[in-house]
Amino acid sequence: MRRAPGRAQLTEEIRRILETGFFSFTAHQGERSRERRIPHDSIVHAIGSGRIVEGPEWNDEFENWKVRIDGQTVDGEGLSIILAVDLVAEELTLITAFWTE
Repeated sequence: MRRAPGRAQLTEEIRRILETGFFSFTAHQGERSRERRIPHDSIVHAIGSGRIVEGPEWNDEFENWKVRIDGQTVDGEGLSIILAVDLVAEELTLITAFWTE
C-alpha cells in the first residue's frame, strides 16, 4: 500500500503542476463538460483555488492519485472536480466536473 501524501502537500503539488506541468482531459470529461456547460477556464480556476475534500486515493491501474476538489469559478459558482494526479510524471488528468450548490 502506498503512503498517501497529505492534502496540504498534494494541494501545493497540484497548483504547481497546474502552472508548469501537463494538464489533460478525459473523453468522458469532455462530453460531460459540454452537457453541463462547464467552460475549461472555470475548471482550471476551481482547481487552482479549491480544496481537496475527498482522497487522495491510490489507483493501481493508472498509478496515480485520485482526488475530489471543491472550488469556485471566477463568478463564484460552486464546482467539483475529480482529478487524477501523477506526481512522478507531473501530470493532471481531469476525470469529470460538475456544478455544486
